[in-house]
Amino acid sequence: MSNVLPFPDRAKARQEAADWLMRIDRGSLSEAERKALSDWLAGHPSRRLLLVELARIWGSMDSLSVLAELFPDPATSRVEVDAARSTRKKAFGASVSALLLIVALLAIQPVTQFWKTVSAETYVARTGQQSRVILPDGSRMILNTRSEARVIYGARERRVELLKGEAYFEVRPDPRRPFAVEAAAGSVRAVGTAFSVHRQESGVQVLVSEGVVEVALERNRHSRRGTATLADQYRRVEAGSTVRYREAFSDSQSVSAAELGRRLAWTEGRWEFEGETLLVIVGELQRYTDRRIEIRDPEIATLRIGGYFDVGDVEGFLRALEEGFAVSSQTDEDGLIVLTRHSGDQADEE
Repeated sequence: MSNVLPFPDRAKARQEAADWLMRIDRGSLSEAERKALSDWLAGHPSRRLLLVELARIWGSMDSLSVLAELFPDPATSRVEVDAARSTRKKAFGASVSALLLIVALLAIQPVTQFWKTVSAETYVARTGQQSRVILPDGSRMILNTRSEARVIYGARERRVELLKGEAYFEVRPDPRRPFAVEAAAGSVRAVGTAFSVHRQESGVQVLVSEGVVEVALERNRHSRRGTATLADQYRRVEAGSTVRYREAFSDSQSVSAAELGRRLAWTEGRWEFEGETLLVIVGELQRYTDRRIEIRDPEIATLRIGGYFDVGDVEGFLRALEEGFAVSSQTDEDGLIVLTRHSGDQADEE
């Protein structure tokens, strides 16, 4: 009975093969890792074939080279040679093999699910920080303070789940793989464009600076275009426009070029204020600090502020209030920042 092999757990084997591919692509394997890989491959003949075929689909020449070193037999050598050469005949053969494997995987689970396992990554920008990320296809994502996003790249889709906060995207065109950002009860789809998505308690706001995006609410997110019967479940948002949604859409609005620049100034590392009230601005500052800010004097809450400031520099902004707007800031024993009218103004009034 020593020649009898149990049927492998195919889903588990795919996961393990994907893990090995990522470890190989990150750099040279240690001797202990090579031995572990060799032991894993020896556990069942199907594992070796699966790893080779996944390396072909992924385009991982490093993985194929490592396999050839571990198993320098004719079969593995042919795999490496076939993958390395660029003649049409061999390229066609590799494509057919990859296609057959994809069909086999589809019988078990969608390809997108397989790629989700391979290429999912979570990014976080903590309080007072920003995170700038170049995505696998060259698209760019900027996470603002207190934001978190999960990026999932697959064979058929590019998807970002905005779990909280605000993010700006510059999307590389790829008509075969739409780019979608899912936030709360909606999804923002684009091919090649630039836009921001801000997830707040009051709803999600989408602001488009270049190109066009399509926003779909949850109930129709996975429907084919043209099959939706409720027009209010979709919005087409063009450059220079914004839309907000929660359970339903708020009206779309046009935004001037100047206003667009102010709203997206944070992506270039600055705050731009042009007449917003101190109450509104404090709400923005609060996103960038763990210390609570309180306007103790109600008369200064309506004070209108204008100027340019380094994004996240709360202390610098408070100094500017003191010097240019006669607003005093003090910190109490609990760390609360209290804003009041400058004491000198109060003395003058008396």
